[in-house]
Amino acid sequence: MLGKYATARFGVIMGIVISFCLVVAIVCVVCLQPVSFKPNTSLNNSGDDFIDNAQTYVEPSVAASTQTVTNGSYTYEQKTEASTTFYELTASPSAGYNFAYWTKSGVKISGDRTIRIYSSSYSAGTYVPVFISESNTTYITSLSSISLASDGNAGKLYILTQDITLTSNHTPIGSGSTTAFAGVIDGNGHKIQGLNATRTSGDYYGGIVCRLTGVIKNLTIFSGVINGNTAANIGAFAGTVETGGLLSRCINRAEVKGDLSTNTPNVGGIVGAAVGSTALSSAIYCCENYGSVTGNKVGAILYSNPTVNSSPICYLINNKYAGSLQTN
Repeated sequence: MLGKYATARFGVIMGIVISFCLVVAIVCVVCLQPVSFKPNTSLNNSGDDFIDNAQTYVEPSVAASTQTVTNGSYTYEQKTEASTTFYELTASPSAGYNFAYWTKSGVKISGDRTIRIYSSSYSAGTYVPVFISESNTTYITSLSSISLASDGNAGKLYILTQDITLTSNHTPIGSGSTTAFAGVIDGNGHKIQGLNATRTSGDYYGGIVCRLTGVIKNLTIFSGVINGNTAANIGAFAGTVETGGLLSRCINRAEVKGDLSTNTPNVGGIVGAAVGSTALSSAIYCCENYGSVTGNKVGAILYSNPTVNSSPICYLINNKYAGSLQTN
């Protein structure tokens, strides 16, 4: 039988041992978590210094100027903060028109009405906003209201006015067609729940459109499964983004799947592949993917982005990825 001092020493020793075990256990929990494959958490290959984060701005060092463009105008204002100079551009449509997107040298680059660019100087006309008339604008409450016309809906703006909950299998716009969607879909900050789509034919497959030469912006796919099977190009929003296409501030939380047994599908969290014959002819701007991506060839945001004259076909600007990738 232990004496009281031996008992006390024993208690102290046991306390130290237990404390040590707890520390080891905590270290193991923290350090030995399963590692998920999360490449390219912040994707940006554009060479353009966009400012996306909200900041506190000082008074402008150069007064705002207004530039008139077709069906509207925009202001550009030089500002300086922490020794960094940038320009803030804001688009304003004329009466009877709606803002659609910004272009840089004719390429659609952002769906934000206000954009900010790091630069010590700015030449008016470098970035130009595009506006679409109210007569060519349709306010919609369902994706079925968007049709793929023979002209590809070029110059047509669709604005979502509410969240959408789908209860049956969805057929993407342009499914089975070789025609790309060329209009503008503005999600207006809304989300789509239960977007379940399964491809039965065609080489391009996306949850919203199959091929995109137009714009999808400000839209969230909140839940669902986009299963492209053996389609060549598969993405949550579009199978391919092609010359003139733009995805801006789109968020995916659905599962995106391609066939694992073949080497064919290009599968991406936002879009499967960029397609074009000239450099930097399309853009994916400030998009986010939180859904899982499964297939033989998978990408966090975009899988295939070929180069022309050593420059990628598609701008990737400030995109974020926090999902999981699975491939064989």
